[in-house]
Amino acid sequence: MNIATLLYSFIFLCAGFCCPPEDDFNYEYYNFEVTELISIENQSASLEVGDTLWVKTTVPLIVQNISGSDVNISQLVGESSLAYIQFSVFQKSNFDNPVPIRFSEDELVLTKGEIQASNDAIIATAILNGSTFESYFGIKIKNSGNYFITSDIYNNGVPTIYLDTRNGNSVNIATSIVGADAENKYQFTVE
Repeated sequence: MNIATLLYSFIFLCAGFCCPPEDDFNYEYYNFEVTELISIENQSASLEVGDTLWVKTTVPLIVQNISGSDVNISQLVGESSLAYIQFSVFQKSNFDNPVPIRFSEDELVLTKGEIQASNDAIIATAILNGSTFESYFGIKIKNSGNYFITSDIYNNGVPTIYLDTRNGNSVNIATSIVGADAENKYQFTVE
């Protein structure tokens, strides 16, 4: 019985010496801040029931780091051509807490990129098109009221674009919505 155990242990010991070592991955984390990468078409502050609110996200390949040097983000993400951003639409109420609006796939209109409705969020995927990542979609508003659209409520209200990477790096771009208030909420009214 002891010889079988010894031989069994010897096999694992031998395999440990014979196999090549595992790669040591040195993942890098890159965080950038580029304002106003998200815009609302025509800066629409007033819509009618049934109108579509158009949202555009454009991320350039060349961004500046903290020291002001240009960085080509395509070199940081490897072979990836996708960037993700999450949006949420809220309807203001007579109470302190606004009500999150859930949209079905039928209420979202895709023009560029990809979109997905997920609970209270709209996940937009910007796809690399030449020198920019682009996403362009519409949200059909079916009810009257006062609304706001914001992004990434889990990141203190700062819209953050997460770039897909094929090399283990983490590349994030903090941005803002053109015409939004100080809390990155773009306010609009539907009548």
